Amino acid sequence: MIRPRRWLVPFTVAFGLSACGGVTPKVDSPADSTATEPAAVAAPPPVIRDTADQAARIVDAKLRVLLHVDRVKDHPLAPRLVSMKAWGGLLEAAGIDPLEDVDRAFVAAKNARDPRAVIAVAEHHVSEERLRAAIDEIVAGSGPDGKLLPELGVLAAKVKVRGRESVVLAVTPTLLVVTSDDYAKAATALAATGGLPEPGGDEAVRVRAERPSETLKAPRAPRVPRTISEVEATVTMASDGGADVLIVGQSTNPAQAKADASALTEAVDRATTVEVAIVKIRAFDPVTFAAVDDRVEGRRHLSWNELNTLLGFAEMMAR
Repeated sequence: MIRPRRWLVPFTVAFGLSACGGVTPKVDSPADSTATEPAAVAAPPPVIRDTADQAARIVDAKLRVLLHVDRVKDHPLAPRLVSMKAWGGLLEAAGIDPLEDVDRAFVAAKNARDPRAVIAVAEHHVSEERLRAAIDEIVAGSGPDGKLLPELGVLAAKVKVRGRESVVLAVTPTLLVVTSDDYAKAATALAATGGLPEPGGDEAVRVRAERPSETLKAPRAPRVPRTISEVEATVTMASDGGADVLIVGQSTNPAQAKADASALTEAVDRATTVEVAIVKIRAFDPVTFAAVDDRVEGRRHLSWNELNTLLGFAEMMAR
C-alpha cells in the first residue's frame, strides 16, 4: 500500500476546497485589507523507531541482535553474516533474499537455549503482492501444519519449515515478524511501531546481552563471570574483508572489573581453542580484555580468515 506523503495533505485539502466550489471568499477593497501573517505549519512529528524495544518486551528478551544489512551486503562473508538461525530457513523458503530485500534484521530471545521464546523482525522493501504470494507458498509447502491465521487481524500464517513450526506475520507493509505461536497474538501489536532503529555509528551488527552468565550459557560458549551484568558487542566491517570488534561488559566496581577481565580473557581463549591429541589449536590469536573503570573492554581486528573461523564457531555453538 502506498502512503500519501505528509506534505501533500495540506496541498490536497486546499486544492479540493477550491475545486469543489466551497465558500466564495469576500474580496476586500485595498482600504479594508490588512496584512496578515501566514499560519505556521507544524512539522510532522519524528518517527519513533521503537519496533526492536517493543519486540524484545514481548518475549522478555535478555539477548538482542540488530543487523544493518546495507553495512554487510558487499562483504565477502555477507551470506553467512545474514544467515540467522532464528529465521529457520523461512526467508529462503519465501523466496526473499536477505541481502537484497531486507534493510535491517532484529532477533530478540529470552536466552540462548529456549527456541520458543524468540522473535525475529525483518524490515524489508518487498511489495505487498510478492509478500502475500510468498506466504501462500510457505503455507502450501508446510503440508497439513500450514494455515492462514485471519483471526490475528494481519496477514499471518502458521508454517513449518525444516521441521520447525513458526508463525509469520506481515504486521505492516515493511515489517515481517517470525515467532512461535506462544507470542503470535502479542506480536500483532508491532503494527503500531515505527520500525527498527538506525545505526548509532559505523557498526554493522550490535549484540546486547543482559545477565550474560545465564543468558549466554550454552555448550561450548565461553563462561561469562556472574559479576558482569551486561555485555554489548559491536561489529564494524573493514575494507580488508575482516571486521573490527568491540566488546564492553559492565562489572560491579573497578577492582572487580580487573578480575572479570582476566576471567573473560581466559574463557574466550578456552572456547576458541581446539585440542587435538596433545596439541592445542587456536582459531585466532587471543582476545585480551582490560578493565576500564568499572567496565571490561576487549578490542580486536579480525582478518577475513579469523572472521570466517569465528562464524564457524558461532554456527557450531548455535546447534
